[in-house]
Amino acid sequence: MGTVTAACLASAGHEVVGLDEDPALIDQLSAAVLPVGEPELADL
Repeated sequence: MGTVTAACLASAGHEVVGLDEDPALIDQLSAAVLPVGEPELADL
């Protein structure tokens, strides 16, 4: 899905647009619920 890469690029100042066809996943990300257990991702 690229969540970690997108977060890193966004934190470096890049404009990032994510696309996904799964409405449930989009709702999770919109509510700041992370789909992966990557340390420190929530801080980004």
